[in-house]
Amino acid sequence: MYRTSYALTWLLVSALFHVTVTRAQAPSGVILKQCADYFSPASKYCAPLSDEQAAQIISQIGKQEYELYRQRSCPARWPAPVTAAFEKSCPDPEFRKKLSAYMIANIPTSPGNSTVILKLPPQENNLLNGITWKEYLYMTLSGNEVVSKEEYEKANATLPPGFENSLEKVPDEEEDNIYLYRPKPKDRLVYRVKMKNGMEYDFTVTFKNYLHTTHEMFDKTAYPVSFVWQMGAPVNFKGEVYLSKQSVTEATTYSNYFADGDIQFLETQTTVLMSMKNFYEPNGAPDRSTQMKIGFASETFYRQFENYEYLGVTYKNKKIYLPCYRYNNAPDGAGKSNVYVQNESNAPLIIKMVADFEIVLKEVVPHE
Repeated sequence: MYRTSYALTWLLVSALFHVTVTRAQAPSGVILKQCADYFSPASKYCAPLSDEQAAQIISQIGKQEYELYRQRSCPARWPAPVTAAFEKSCPDPEFRKKLSAYMIANIPTSPGNSTVILKLPPQENNLLNGITWKEYLYMTLSGNEVVSKEEYEKANATLPPGFENSLEKVPDEEEDNIYLYRPKPKDRLVYRVKMKNGMEYDFTVTFKNYLHTTHEMFDKTAYPVSFVWQMGAPVNFKGEVYLSKQSVTEATTYSNYFADGDIQFLETQTTVLMSMKNFYEPNGAPDRSTQMKIGFASETFYRQFENYEYLGVTYKNKKIYLPCYRYNNAPDGAGKSNVYVQNESNAPLIIKMVADFEIVLKEVVPHE
């Protein structure tokens, strides 16, 4: 589920982007989501704007600024050292946050859609690793490529009932160290990843926001679950993930690929959490089945009631055990792919996954 992606990404080789997205309100500050998908051949971005588009921009930034914008936003007019500096800097989420200070216009393009213009001042040399340029540079971003600063920085201040404490003890006649774990903001989950080629590394998740379906704000929050992640040596990647309401409730595809610096907004996929659909669907199926895509194709998985297991993790230097359901891609439980999910509908964390890789939760570090 958390394999590294070494695919070559297209970084900031362009300064003009014209793709639209549903976004009802203009953000007061903007942050690039990621670098990988923004850039296409430069020739696409030198076409003239329509009179209506030009008038919209001029109404916000004035005619003189508009003329400079048109001169300096086509990628063919960017100095090569500046392009190279963007290429080097963009994978870092902190770099993309800094760009948010330079929005000068937000242009409605159709109902619910907008285009954002950034103006980078020449004095901001440290933004690009010390590269010096003499003129203002402009970037045109669709709302699909940015997120409002308020949404990006939003933290979960309230917790669902029962989530005030991360752990809830499960009564058991034979064991006294069985618990249910419920995430809180700033809690860290440390997974260990093992690849088929022998490479191993830690994958650490730190929750920014955790509002599950029982929380009163769940339906009012666009991305109720979010976290930052980091892969340890030898990979050393980092990024962020935001899960939509649909991801939490209905997703059947599990995102397995993370590229360095990505800020992913998953609308129909999930990761780290099992969706409510996959969690509950076996209850109503005679063969306890549900469809999941954890690799390159969707498969039928079967919840193995007879193999109900307790998986051990470290919590505050103490070994605890989490009750888990095992989902296997064969009715008799003998298939090669397994997904272990905590038996807690408000926190259906994936504790272990075995496919063409293996990942297992080894430690929970609660935020005190």
